[in-house]
Parts: sequence; C-alpha cells; structure tokens
Amino acid sequence: MRKALFLMLFTVGCSSGPLSESVSELEQRAESVNDCCEIDHGSIGKEDHLVRLGSRVVLIHDWIKEGGEYTGFSMTVSENKSMSYLIKLGTQTLSGNSAQFTTDGRAITRLNFCGECDSPDGCEDGGGGDGPDGGDGGGGYDEGDPACPGGDCPTDGSSGSGPLT
Repeated sequence: MRKALFLMLFTVGCSSGPLSESVSELEQRAESVNDCCEIDHGSIGKEDHLVRLGSRVVLIHDWIKEGGEYTGFSMTVSENKSMSYLIKLGTQTLSGNSAQFTTDGRAITRLNFCGECDSPDGCEDGGGGDGPDGGDGGGGYDEGDPACPGGDCPTDGSSGSGPLT
C-alpha cells in the first residue's frame, strides 16, 4: 500500500510537459491588457501583459532587460496553442514562434500578433487603441503590412533565440 501511494505521488509530482492555462486563467494573471494585437513602445517591458486575439490570448512576461533596453521575453498562450509573431528591432523585422525570444542585444521596439487573430470581427492592429467604433477589424500579415513588406519576413530560425542577422 505504501509503495503504491509513493508511486502515485511521485507520478503526479513529476508529470512532464507544460501545464495548459485557459483564457480565463491567463486573464486573471494579467496585470495589464493590450487594446490591440500589437505591443509597441508604451507596453514593451510590461510584465504579465495580456493580448487578446479572438478565441486565444497570449500573456507576455519575464522580459529581459539589458543596458536599459528590452531584448527578450517569454509568453504563455492559452490552451498551450501555437503562436507566431513579428518582432521589430529598430528597422529590421523578424518572425518567431517560440515561447521564449531573445535578441543579440538589440532592443525590441514592437511585437506583433495580428496574423494570429481569429476573431470574425478582427483584431485591431497598429498599437493605437480602439477607434471610436470599438475597432475596425483587420489584422494579419499581408502585402500592405508595413511591419512585413511583401508579406515575407525573415526569420531567426526555428528556435526563436540567438544571434540575429
């Protein structure tokens, strides 16, 4: 009996894989909420910052600060779903899909999730807040996206971290 109890406790305590968090759990953890699908200079570095993307949310946390600039972050996506994003480093735009992202020391100036919006009403992009009608929809990476000219952004590889060229 003791052996079975120990084995059961050991198995529960050592489960593998990340825990999945629901939309409501991430909303409860959030200290601030983004009003669009893009994080810009005013929200870069905010801990536990929530971005709503229709049926999913992403919580940005554990920012890395080097020399007064934010050079990395971690994110948790509701229900452990995959998430892709664009990262602006000065004039260069990169894409990523890792839960952790770090640069080679260059400052992150924008973080864009607009291509991940699955709301039928769209997710407002541009980082400027809601318009007078509560938003104009949109989102997505397309030929006219200034963050991703031509719809084809360079990537930093599959890891989402390390030196960027």
